[in-house]
Amino acid sequence: MEALKPRIRQIAEELLDAAEREAAARGESAPNRTMDLVPAFAYPLPVTVISEMVGIPVEDRARVRFWTENLLRADRADREAVAETRERIGEFTEYLKALFERRRHDPVDDLVSQLVQAEEDGDKLDEDELLAMVFIVYIAGFVTTVNLIGNGVVALLTHPDQLARFKADPSLASNVVEETLRYWGPAEATLPRTATQDVTIGETVIAQGNQLMVSLASLDRDPERFANPDTYDIMRDDANRHVAFGKGIHVCLGAPLARVEGQIAFDVLFGRYPDLRLAVPEDEIRWNAGFLRGFGSVPLLF
Repeated sequence: MEALKPRIRQIAEELLDAAEREAAARGESAPNRTMDLVPAFAYPLPVTVISEMVGIPVEDRARVRFWTENLLRADRADREAVAETRERIGEFTEYLKALFERRRHDPVDDLVSQLVQAEEDGDKLDEDELLAMVFIVYIAGFVTTVNLIGNGVVALLTHPDQLARFKADPSLASNVVEETLRYWGPAEATLPRTATQDVTIGETVIAQGNQLMVSLASLDRDPERFANPDTYDIMRDDANRHVAFGKGIHVCLGAPLARVEGQIAFDVLFGRYPDLRLAVPEDEIRWNAGFLRGFGSVPLLF
């Protein structure tokens, strides 16, 4: 992660350069230029970093971005959206299979080359295992970060006292990341678990066959664990005791990368645009539907 920091910062600066060019083309000038944070910055930053790590050629990254956009956001009640997501995943799968084959014969310094060449006691990853690894890297490495960046920016812009503290001391970027993860973590809850036998938790019996979801959001607002849990406070010294990324063997694989990207994103955004502000009233910023907690659009003035 330390080795990636300069490149992540470079990507962040390049994305903001592009946002400024687009604003200029619309005839806008500072400090009243417009930008939608999510498509302009929060999404392309982590997906570009992941694509470079995986080894997606530059000329293919626009297609990969299209295939992975909304990977986990389709409303399952919307059959058309589900069908579109499946189609995108199918196209991405075929693309990856071809990439695996190229890297078997022409390896380079990337994750795919390492995966296809990896061997232990004569055993290599088969195609399904390779696909699963790449998909989990994309999901773990960018979905959490998109939401972290969007949630953190909105949290700061709607808590001016905390934003003032951050501007006065940019080294608090890591505190902003941890408190955002606790206050508005990227995921509301775990995936459903099914009891294979009757289980008693406290005074509640979960019968065999019943499903259970654990609310990560509730855990991170537990008043027995955090003082004033409903207060967004970047000076909180125990914010990193949250469970926004899970716990133990189930901890998110993308957590270290998400933290680094979040720190750099907040540092670059507010360092470059100290007058950054929401372009619409706070109550017009809407959460996405689903178990992931993030904003689909965050209109900004910069």
